[in-house]
Amino acid sequence: AAELVLEGVRGDKDKLTLESADLIYHLLVLWADQGIEPADVWAELTRREGTSGIAEKKSRPGKDPAD
Repeated sequence: AAELVLEGVRGDKDKLTLESADLIYHLLVLWADQGIEPADVWAELTRREGTSGIAEKKSRPGKDPAD
């Protein structure tokens, strides 16, 4: 993920594309290992649509809003 951020800061579109593909590939491998379907992740993103990051974090059970 660090390489992705670095290429984003550098503004190199081609390298950013390559690093993005690497990140997505490794996410898919991790999800498969853990039994997570991409549709589950997309559903979570849909659930969060229109919610700010702060409001979303406050809505998580057992989370201290100050975190």
